[in-house]
Amino acid sequence: MMINDKDQSEDLNKMARQYPIVKFGNDEYYCDTRNHEFNRKSFPYNSIKFETLLEINDRSSFLFYDLKKHDAIQTRNLYKELPKNVLLIRLPPIKLLDPVGFAIWNGLEKDAFLTQRRGYFNNSDKYIQDLYQLNTQITRVTPKFGYLDKRLKENKLKSLKK
Repeated sequence: MMINDKDQSEDLNKMARQYPIVKFGNDEYYCDTRNHEFNRKSFPYNSIKFETLLEINDRSSFLFYDLKKHDAIQTRNLYKELPKNVLLIRLPPIKLLDPVGFAIWNGLEKDAFLTQRRGYFNNSDKYIQDLYQLNTQITRVTPKFGYLDKRLKENKLKSLKK
């Protein structure tokens, strides 16, 4: 029995969606755009609110992550020396971290923000370090998408080729 594209898209609408996963140090977090937070995978009540992110000039963001406490720390001072157990993490814009979730919670088609784009950052880390005069090493974080999000992207890109 052959399954046509319409049946396949209906199946995708019925599937449960897994949030994208980002890794801070060795800790994995779900990117929950609905609640504007990252939820630690093994400890769901340990969350980091998006409001703790420090947005920088190219719409990416910094997060200061304490590896010992498994949590974000609040600082607005980029120029001070960070403790050894704190990572300076650079995250892509939320729209790129969770494009499907961002579209859903804004009442748009699920594939609205899915693109063929490979890169998540407009500027290099070196450029950002020079711009903000940072001595601290930057750790980049990119999302790992679940099955449904990957399939939505494949379907969208296939339909664009037709």
